[in-house]
Amino acid sequence: GPHRFYVRMAREWAELGFHVFRVDLTGIGDSLVEAGTTENVCYPRRGVEDVKAAMEYLARQTLANRFIIVGLCSGGDLAFQTGLDDPRVVGAVIMNPRTFCVHDLEKVEMYDRANYFQNSLLKAGNWAKLLRGEVDVVEKIRTVIPNIAEVARRKYDETRKKVEKLVTPARWSGAVAAKRAPKTVPACLRSMAVRGVDTLLVVSEHDPGVDYVDIHFGKDMAALAGVKGFRRANFKGTDHTFTSLYAQDQVLKIVTAHITRGYPLL
Repeated sequence: GPHRFYVRMAREWAELGFHVFRVDLTGIGDSLVEAGTTENVCYPRRGVEDVKAAMEYLARQTLANRFIIVGLCSGGDLAFQTGLDDPRVVGAVIMNPRTFCVHDLEKVEMYDRANYFQNSLLKAGNWAKLLRGEVDVVEKIRTVIPNIAEVARRKYDETRKKVEKLVTPARWSGAVAAKRAPKTVPACLRSMAVRGVDTLLVVSEHDPGVDYVDIHFGKDMAALAGVKGFRRANFKGTDHTFTSLYAQDQVLKIVTAHITRGYPLL
């Protein structure tokens, strides 16, 4: 993990009596790359399979049959995906997930670049750079336009759904909605919590992966606050990988309290 943060977490939890296993996915770190694939890919094709293989190994070594999955960035995405469909997972700590393995990474990155550029327009120093010709205006516009188009598309979809609700007979509306509705991130998080997976979402302020979901599914994400088994912890003044020791201390404190409260006898 970044800045040896996983080492700190693993040692603390091991001292508390947990069996802790830090895993390099296939082709990352000390794990060998598969034939015909590229190493150091954040989303290896068998990422979820690797996580499940690690659980199977631990089950053989320790006789454990319940697991808490913890991950940051793409690791958070894999914690989300594994917790969503594997009954052995009783807890998922999802830290700054990038895509939840649901959204397209390029769309999230494009949103992040557009958001950064839009915010930079509020800074006087950046306007001075623009006037001096130090900013590639064409490139910036190319970055922002898709984001604006995405907002417009979302507004259109919301309006279309309202119109459909007005004109679709009540006996059909449920079936139509069930057929068309995608499996959204907040719906999946709710499903995990309801199924009994203690779910903790740890988020740096404006981290693009969760920020993207908040923008698109704001009401549904906010509604998760009332779901038993789901908790969200927001952190201000830190970055994507919790670089500062202060941020690591705070995250470690919250995650440790979460898992020890839920599983004191694991």
